[in-house]
Amino acid sequence: MFKYDIIKKVIDPEFADFLYKYLDLKANAVKWLYDNKVLPATDYMGFIDLPPIKGSNYSHYADFAMETLMMHIMPKLEKKLKRKLVPTYSYVRMYYKGAEMYRHHDRPSCEVSITLNLGGTVWPIYIDPTGKDNVIKEGSAETNTPPVLKKGAHKGIPIKLAQGDCMLYEGAKYEHWRKPLKSGKCGQVFLHYNYADGSYGYQNLYDKRPLPGLRFKITDR
Repeated sequence: MFKYDIIKKVIDPEFADFLYKYLDLKANAVKWLYDNKVLPATDYMGFIDLPPIKGSNYSHYADFAMETLMMHIMPKLEKKLKRKLVPTYSYVRMYYKGAEMYRHHDRPSCEVSITLNLGGTVWPIYIDPTGKDNVIKEGSAETNTPPVLKKGAHKGIPIKLAQGDCMLYEGAKYEHWRKPLKSGKCGQVFLHYNYADGSYGYQNLYDKRPLPGLRFKITDR
């Protein structure tokens, strides 16, 4: 049974570095625009310090470049899994020193996911391969409250990814998290899919958006 896998150089490290520099430039530019009140915080530019991540980060749902990457990389993932996939959405983050991702499961649109290291500090992601529900109460970044776990919860397997490497995993089934980032910054993009022949099929296509690259869902309009 598939739980998780590491794909080395799922994209060329040079291309990953280009995307990392793009993300770094964008994060700095957006922060400047918000700090100087040139623009209000908006879905289409991304957010600074957005929960559920504890600590400093820049995040963007459905960035155009990352949505393109989601579509571009899908055939390679289908070949690896030997199953057809349905693209749902992308989410990219630049994490800074002190950022932490609390232990959690993902929502149904994240049935199959990859976390791809674009660059920066090598920062392990932990995954619990047991598939058990060990989180009694979810953590809150807004109140700086860590999750409450069951006694004897699996400590997780740390996965270190080099630039251009990814972890392929079933995020809705297996709990995953990151411990606090001790130094520097780290760029990661999450690309999410459903199995075409799975429980959700095509019902979460583009995360219920009309097209990839759009921020809103059909139900929002």
